[in-house]
Amino acid sequence: MKKVKLIIFMSFLLIGIIQGQNKGTVLIITNNNATIVVDGDEIGKTIAKTPSKFEITEGEHYFQVKSIINGTVVEKNEIINIISDKQKVIKFDFEQTNSNEKEQSHSESITSNEINVANLNFYAPVLEDEIYYYAFAPGDEIIVDIEITEKRGNLNIEISEYPNSIKYTANNFREKHDIRLKVNKKSIYGFSVSATALIMKDCKMTIKRIPDKKETNDFNTNVRLKEQIDTIYTTQINEILTNRDTIYQELINRKFRVYSQENLDNTFKTFVDLKIPKDTQYWIYWLGVGQESVQEMKKLAESVSELSSLVPNPIAALGLELITELPMLNTTATINYKFMDLDNKNLFMNSYQYSYYTFKEGHNVTSDYAKIEMNNTPNNGNLYMGFWNNSDLYGRDVNLQVGAFKFNDTYTNKTVRIPSKIEITTIPIFDE
Repeated sequence: MKKVKLIIFMSFLLIGIIQGQNKGTVLIITNNNATIVVDGDEIGKTIAKTPSKFEITEGEHYFQVKSIINGTVVEKNEIINIISDKQKVIKFDFEQTNSNEKEQSHSESITSNEINVANLNFYAPVLEDEIYYYAFAPGDEIIVDIEITEKRGNLNIEISEYPNSIKYTANNFREKHDIRLKVNKKSIYGFSVSATALIMKDCKMTIKRIPDKKETNDFNTNVRLKEQIDTIYTTQINEILTNRDTIYQELINRKFRVYSQENLDNTFKTFVDLKIPKDTQYWIYWLGVGQESVQEMKKLAESVSELSSLVPNPIAALGLELITELPMLNTTATINYKFMDLDNKNLFMNSYQYSYYTFKEGHNVTSDYAKIEMNNTPNNGNLYMGFWNNSDLYGRDVNLQVGAFKFNDTYTNKTVRIPSKIEITTIPIFDE
């Protein structure tokens, strides 16, 4: 028991030392699917003609590249010197067994009625199963022999018909001979092997088949691995907009006078307090100076009432997109205006220097209007329109109309599927 603990301690100590060393990169390319073993430890696998990158500690290492060709394990070996922070590209090519050799092998096997499927020599991993896939014909009898070639340790084996039908399982053994399974239909079988100790075990396994009919003697037992993309979905309930009503609210409709510069009794400035509701989506204002502007607005209002009895005025019609514009005149009767907050309105009215908002303003206008989105409206819609008259002699009558628009939305709940995870898995398929 003390010796086992010492081995475990030395293993973890060695791992710590290796992790602290400098590393280089090896890019391995093989012409057949292969298993990569470095210094006796399996470090990964390669897919045929696809570069696989591995990080290895610097120094000389013994590389073993193992592949299965026509049911037989073929191995390539090479000593490679790894240089820190450098990349080395290595290519391993496996020769395919020619048809004559294959036919000869088959004819030799047929004499004993057993046909070789695979002679495997490999390291059984610890943390995950090593799975080998082969295809079998209907009526085949599978014969499996497996054993550890080392003196210590045990194995686990599971033989299953793909995808998930377990046909045989055994745990904690050193060797198993003459495991026999009957195949009912054309199938792919997986042979899963793992070690029970903390270190991978060197083992060998032979797989044979006895055909039920002569016609299946040359059945192709090779299996190809194919990548499959699986999308995992989750469901969630979303609110879907099914209807939207636009609601109009009149805020201001008033007439006021802005006196001339020379008026001794009244100032040439005035203001209008605007309070735009918070749930407003957008708002529209229109102003007209003098009787001509008022008459033009009145004519438009009559046209709108003929268009729809449900629309109260041209402001509402414009906001509901029933019309595209409001009256705009250009006469000698003009006014000026700017938007500001409370403090600057007071400075403006007392003829001090003041600041104002620049999203819209008017200079010497007879009539003017604008549609303002609420998200472009400053100060949460608490605004003041400051007006002044540049005329020395003539006061100006101003008509101001302001309307706000909000949405009344109707929603319904809808269950939708959304992708939450994408998994790429490798599946075995018949090599046909």
